Amino acid sequence: RVMIHQPSSSFYEAPAGEFL
Repeated sequence: RVMIHQPSSSFYEAPAGEFL
């Protein structure tokens, strides 16, 4: 699971391999 920093100042949790 990786934390992706969204432009909306939020953190999106997604499983490793699924980058949106």
